[in-house]
Amino acid sequence: MQIWGLGLKRMNLVLERMLKNDYITEVEFRSAIEEELFIKENINLLKAPHFSMMVNDEVNEIRKELEIDLSTELKVYTTYDYSVHSEILTFLDNQMKELEQKGANNSAVIITDNNGALITMIGSVDFFDKENNGEYNHSLGLIQPASTLKPFLYALAFDKGYIPQSVILDKLRIFEVKGEDFTPHNADLKEHGLQTITLSLANSYNLPAMIMTERLGVESFIDLMKQVGLGSINSASECGIVATVGACEVSLFALTYAYSLFQNEGELSTPYMIDRIEDSSGTIIWEHKQEKNSSKIFGENTVAITQMITNILSDNDARRDQFGSLSSLRTSFPSAAKTGTTQNFKDALTMGYTPEYIVGVWVGNSLGREMDGLYGSVAAAPIWNYSINLVTANDYEFNYSELLKITICSDDIVKFNTSSNIDFNSFNQGFEDTTDCQNITFDYNPLKN
Repeated sequence: MQIWGLGLKRMNLVLERMLKNDYITEVEFRSAIEEELFIKENINLLKAPHFSMMVNDEVNEIRKELEIDLSTELKVYTTYDYSVHSEILTFLDNQMKELEQKGANNSAVIITDNNGALITMIGSVDFFDKENNGEYNHSLGLIQPASTLKPFLYALAFDKGYIPQSVILDKLRIFEVKGEDFTPHNADLKEHGLQTITLSLANSYNLPAMIMTERLGVESFIDLMKQVGLGSINSASECGIVATVGACEVSLFALTYAYSLFQNEGELSTPYMIDRIEDSSGTIIWEHKQEKNSSKIFGENTVAITQMITNILSDNDARRDQFGSLSSLRTSFPSAAKTGTTQNFKDALTMGYTPEYIVGVWVGNSLGREMDGLYGSVAAAPIWNYSINLVTANDYEFNYSELLKITICSDDIVKFNTSSNIDFNSFNQGFEDTTDCQNITFDYNPLKN
């Protein structure tokens, strides 16, 4: 083992220096060198081991950048909240005892704030569980995101002129995927007829998503994925039309930060985990410089588009058909959430956010085995709910500063004139054909809890 070899080499070096400086005798030196050593396993000396290893790697890079010797003592101040980490681990331990009967044996949780600070990274339930590959960081490994990518699809649709009340037919049909016929199904195995985008996204219907992908083009969706940091989805030919329902792989870490597009109304957060580094005298030698990607992915309409997605993902009434009114997606404060489940039940996810935090949760089997019918709403959502409640204060709401002036035309296409908020749930589904477009301003209705 490399770490063991380096440790032994370091021990011998220290002993040689102690002998040279007369701290020990020759006899004591020989006795220490010749003493048989054993590795005692499962000693948890690391708090948050997956996070600690990432920080160590970054500190070493900073040392190289600043030309600081490895022997120089440094004080590293991180973004991590170990109390949150510890409480979530306790909850996970109890939760996994219930889920293991259906084939789940591991989970990962990422929590970041709205500036990109990494608050919690749990890569596995038990780092020292060799049987279930506990050392593997599942938050960085590639997983299928399933329906958690649908908000990005419909954001792209809004950019192309659709509105939340645009209607899509939820009906079985055959699609071509990599030269073969593929018929997607909804989670409830039912067809629901004409559905608005609001209801299609809120209830995570697969058929409307596939139809919308076909209309918009897989290439445009892949381009959007690259812009939000999900570059592992890099080929339309590789993923095909099923890319928007999560057939290609991403990491939970990258996916969580991609959701900052919606949380920050178009500004992507840059991940960071170190606030500052001081030398032994307390002098700051390195400090994090706050950066945000201020480029607007959807141009002047970015704020309005991301607000519309937040409105849908936070509407507990809209998702009632598939999730009920008392699901784990519901919180006592305004929050937005989206679940995801792979077709073979290998990955169950819940992603969600408040203005302050984003929480991403994965549940699965670390040995790659299928779970027994565990959906994201059942396996991951309770963990998400516990985590978002743990870090969130209840004294805020999603605040949108302006009204949105829009142009309604007879073809049901919207042209955005300002980047502000509107509650499209107040729309009537049908508009009479008119020769001229109408300029209409709507009042904002507070988000439902």
